[in-house]
Amino acid sequence: IKVQTMSALTTMKAVLEAAGSSMANVLKVHMTVADPNKNITLLNEGYRGFFPDPPPARSYSGCGVDQMGRDGILVQIDCIAYVD
Repeated sequence: IKVQTMSALTTMKAVLEAAGSSMANVLKVHMTVADPNKNITLLNEGYRGFFPDPPPARSYSGCGVDQMGRDGILVQIDCIAYVD
């Protein structure tokens, strides 16, 4: 999940920058996490350092691994951001 989190946030950064925004313009991040009791610590390790201080508001919902839509997916991340 750490690798998937870092990959998703790297993609998010690229998409935001292509749209004329940035990680500094993210207002809220929401994550759907498979088996959060097992995965939240590693998710947090992958999440650190992607946002400037203060980081955006963050929330997550948990679900079973079988509910993520595809085998092997452990996290789905979306955000709300603005363009300067």
